Amino acid sequence: MAEVAEAEFNIGAKGKKQLVDNKMDTMFRGSKVDNYFKVSQRGSNLTTEIRAGITTFLTAAYIMAVNPNILSTTGLKFEGLVFATAGSSCIATLIMALWANLPFGLWPGMGMNAYFAYTIVGFKGGQNSVKKVMFAVTIEGVIFILMSLFDLRRYVFKVFPTWMMKATMAGIGLFLAFIGLQAGNGIDIVRDHPAVLVDLVTLTGEHFLRTWIGIAFFCLMSLLILLRVRAAVMIVILLSAILSWILNAAAVEQFTYKPMCCLGSVSYTEP
Repeated sequence: MAEVAEAEFNIGAKGKKQLVDNKMDTMFRGSKVDNYFKVSQRGSNLTTEIRAGITTFLTAAYIMAVNPNILSTTGLKFEGLVFATAGSSCIATLIMALWANLPFGLWPGMGMNAYFAYTIVGFKGGQNSVKKVMFAVTIEGVIFILMSLFDLRRYVFKVFPTWMMKATMAGIGLFLAFIGLQAGNGIDIVRDHPAVLVDLVTLTGEHFLRTWIGIAFFCLMSLLILLRVRAAVMIVILLSAILSWILNAAAVEQFTYKPMCCLGSVSYTEP
């Protein structure tokens, strides 16, 4: 008994956590949920899935603010857009999980929303009516559903070369990084410039706290990834968000919205 107690004492906090994780994974293995989602069959376990799910949510949570912010420039109401973003993401992710049985989170694309708001509709509906464009988007969605049901998408993908699809993914990644570097939705490193379009800002500007927090935690995330810390992205997102709120580097006006107040106006305000 003394040897067992001494062994448990020498395990340490990290070892105890590992024992708890192993116990949870053992209890989960072979359960109905495990068999349905084929977690063990795919070489994963419960703790890995929980950590991956939290990281995926935190990585995509910014879309809840950025997507309504972009689309509201067309005249659509911000509160209704928050509800639509959350609701569509929830429904699409549940369909992907429960029907397709794939571990993918689905949410509005950050490239297409900017194209919709700034190029197709134009600021405050200057070029095309937002109602007409929304109808076009609805038709587009129906076409994609029909293509998926009749398995026609694979033939469409064969038309485009591999390099084009990889370049598109890289371009979207650069676009998201560019949003993160801007002042409105990011850490305020770059701003627009009338001569060179994009210009670097000083590190002592108006939002210098947000800038330094972003740089510091980006370096921290890179270090944790190099050290092979599994929850590196999740840790950095949580710590940077909490520190930004404490230091008031990221102004938060409110945490909840009441979208049902928009009923009756079709969530649209004439520009």
